[in-house]
Amino acid sequence: LAGTVKPDTLQSEAQLRQLIKQVSAMANIPVSEDTVRDIVGAVKKSGMNPSNMEALMKMMMKK
Repeated sequence: LAGTVKPDTLQSEAQLRQLIKQVSAMANIPVSEDTVRDIVGAVKKSGMNPSNMEALMKMMMKK
């Protein structure tokens, strides 16, 4: 999954939402719509490195 993430994936809200849902399903962690919005906002604000899937997972587990 990490290999499919490109820099523009993190710029597109639709693609980013899809990625969050894929990671959530893989990790078997339910993610509410509020959490998805929070993660989308945090990723866009921080300019997270697309290769850093670990940071995305940690962000999801905190919620």
